Amino acid sequence: MRPRRRTKHSRRFWPDDVADEKLWCDAKGKGALLVTGMKGTDKDAGQLLNLGDSAKSPWTGDMKDATKEWQWYEVDYDGGCGFERFWKMATSLNVLGLSTKCQEDGGDNINWAIQHGDPNAKNDDGSKKPPGQQYYKVDNKEYRVRITIPSAGVISTDQLLFAQYLTNPLTGASQSWGRRVENIDHNDLPKLRQFSSLLWAFWDRGNPNIKNLRYFWVNKITNDETNKIIARVLEGEGGEQPKELRDWPGEVYDTSTEKGQALLGSPIGAGYGFFLMQHKAELGNKYISKVRIFIGNEEEDVDMADPDLLFYVDDVPPKQGSALDNEGPGDLTHANL
Repeated sequence: MRPRRRTKHSRRFWPDDVADEKLWCDAKGKGALLVTGMKGTDKDAGQLLNLGDSAKSPWTGDMKDATKEWQWYEVDYDGGCGFERFWKMATSLNVLGLSTKCQEDGGDNINWAIQHGDPNAKNDDGSKKPPGQQYYKVDNKEYRVRITIPSAGVISTDQLLFAQYLTNPLTGASQSWGRRVENIDHNDLPKLRQFSSLLWAFWDRGNPNIKNLRYFWVNKITNDETNKIIARVLEGEGGEQPKELRDWPGEVYDTSTEKGQALLGSPIGAGYGFFLMQHKAELGNKYISKVRIFIGNEEEDVDMADPDLLFYVDDVPPKQGSALDNEGPGDLTHANL
């Protein structure tokens, strides 16, 4: 194996940096519960999430008022929806039958990026006020803006939700406030903070067919835990031949398998499971059937590339009864999803 020099600006994925047993088992367990919740009724999902008899999200519709109240701003994002011209992803998109171009170039894709905090906020002396120094009030409680890096994505008005630069709420607050994660009080974070909730706002806006969702795509995974899970999936177990991170088509794993469930239960994958569990009323009963690992940018150096994950969304086949009815004693526990 070629020696790798790990620097601040190098890749975040390393094939030999694999998930330990705890991370692996936690991800598998969470993924299995998410599959059950996605395939089950709203009541099933609510019970699995410890939310009572319904998992329905409080964040519905286009959420324009909610995003304004909680200080989420749309910002400009260069590159964006130019999949073929900018991100070099034409092959995979063509295979999937998806548009490679922005709407202004004759395609289907809409570009968006969102940031917590006003990007145009100024101090009294006219200098730019960074997000971590901005405060706002909701219901008479003062909050501090938490994220310095935008979460960016592309919505295809056809079938795809594409995302980049996903930031965990606690990680974003830690980076912005200069505090360790364990020293951050969850009550100081905005109630509207999960990416799965924000994602809904942009899927709903101006979309003539919200039920047509077929793919979630996350480009260039930089989350360390998710990359370790990917490395273990590719490593192979029980005499399996190890796989290498490679260009499209990469490797695909059904979520009925342990590897597929580990990918679904990863920090990156779990949010998409929540998305489908919490929006059954709007989307119908859908679930993530398989997950593909590959390198999205066709021109990127394989030895320095970070992986993409593509989550396939399918309709749940109709069946009788609750998904929980088919589980034997002890098969399911209420996890901290």
